[in-house]
Amino acid sequence: MRKIAILIFFVIAAAVFAPYSFAQTSTPSSIREQKLQLRDQRLEEKKALLEERSSDRQANLEQKKASREAQLTQKRTERISNFWGLLRRRLLAAAERLEKLIERIESRLAKIEEVNEDVDLDDINAQVLEAKEMLTAVMTNIEAADVEVETALASQEPKEAFAMVRSLVKEIKSDLIEIHRKLVHLIGDMKGLRVGQGASPSSAVTPTEVPATATPTPTVEVTLTPTVVPTGGV
Repeated sequence: MRKIAILIFFVIAAAVFAPYSFAQTSTPSSIREQKLQLRDQRLEEKKALLEERSSDRQANLEQKKASREAQLTQKRTERISNFWGLLRRRLLAAAERLEKLIERIESRLAKIEEVNEDVDLDDINAQVLEAKEMLTAVMTNIEAADVEVETALASQEPKEAFAMVRSLVKEIKSDLIEIHRKLVHLIGDMKGLRVGQGASPSSAVTPTEVPATATPTPTVEVTLTPTVVPTGGV
């Protein structure tokens, strides 16, 4: 019975003096350290939150920038594509007018040969053949320009890619002007033809010798001037 009483005494003593003992171990220094640790933890959490928000903001800005650049690239591509489409139609129209003019000249030469087989048309026919070959080269270059434009629009360096397009257009323009000049010269030679003679001037030839509609009139004014801004830099 006495042992039980002693045991109960120690249990009560432990319950009474345990909080006091804990309070003695929790010194002001340890409490201050706990507060500092709690403050540091909260600062770290705020810092992490701010960094996350900053990262999200930067990602949104980059996404908007990419979207804006994509829209500008698309508009630039459409503008250049439309410009080339218009320029291409003009080049083809000029080439077709010259082609019809060559056909009329050939028809007229055939009629002259039919009337007089002795007339010497070798030089004129050679010039006509040369003009036809140049016109064929022009059509080939227009097709090549089509390919180069598509390549340039898809290129990461459109400014450099369009250098080839400009070169082709310059060559096409030069060839069209040269063909036009040759045909004007040919028509002058044909007007000087007299049946039974070679190519020499004669006032006896009537104005209807070459149809008025055969007078070449195409005006070749073609340029390639769109401003190409590289995406990474038309």
